[in-house]
Amino acid sequence: MNAVPRFLLRLLALALLAVMAGTARAEDPPRLFPHNVWELAYQVEHVEYEESGLMEEIGWLQGVAGSFETRLAERAMLQLQAEAVTGGMDYDGHYSDGSPATTDTDDFIFEARALAGWDFRLHPQVGLTPYAGLGWRYWNDMIRGAGGYEREIVYWYLPLGVQATALSGDGLWRLGARAEYDHLLWGQATSHLGDAVAGWDTVENDQHSGWGLRASISAERSLGSDWSLVVEPFFSYWDIAKSDEADLTSGGRVIGRAWEPANTTTTWGLRLGAKY
Repeated sequence: MNAVPRFLLRLLALALLAVMAGTARAEDPPRLFPHNVWELAYQVEHVEYEESGLMEEIGWLQGVAGSFETRLAERAMLQLQAEAVTGGMDYDGHYSDGSPATTDTDDFIFEARALAGWDFRLHPQVGLTPYAGLGWRYWNDMIRGAGGYEREIVYWYLPLGVQATALSGDGLWRLGARAEYDHLLWGQATSHLGDAVAGWDTVENDQHSGWGLRASISAERSLGSDWSLVVEPFFSYWDIAKSDEADLTSGGRVIGRAWEPANTTTTWGLRLGAKY
């Protein structure tokens, strides 16, 4: 079994034991829409990036995620999120002459989001919060081996989604669900081709067309004293169209054209965190 999934199963077992053991109740009745909540979580995810018919990268990444959520004027939600994961993936593609290329990559992904929404109470213990915001995603992808090079991919995007929240009758459990559509505003792929071929210049390809989806469910157990434990499986998907073309140059002399092919990224994973 892969080391990351084995470690993940152990963490999940510890989390379930902690949930079963936690019997303390918070002194104050829990809010359906909490004010001023911090969260810090361990995150593990499986990523599959594919340029159809050309190449794919598949592997496990892990890291940390954090967020801060507050309410303004009681019903106006503001949430700040950030996450950073790192690790390696398996690369399966082709060289420029069509021969197969199989190697490993070193990867780092950082994402930051600011969301604003409005709360609707459907029931004393059930609510919905539609939201919108702005997101930024950065992926540093270092392809190892002969012909390998560093890529930096940036997305600026508009998240549009809804968050559902439900409290148990005793207030010790909080269940959540989130569904979201992401609209790409602008992106750029920077390929440091000089790493692969001496003398070639770095190429920047702008990306203007793409979309994404994401969803998650969460179970939160109060442990008393304003602390709670959270388990959150999640899924995300990006579908990005072919980029604009740019000149491929060597020493400033144009030798061809370059672009980023259409691609998809599928991610599923788990967060295990604590809230205060």
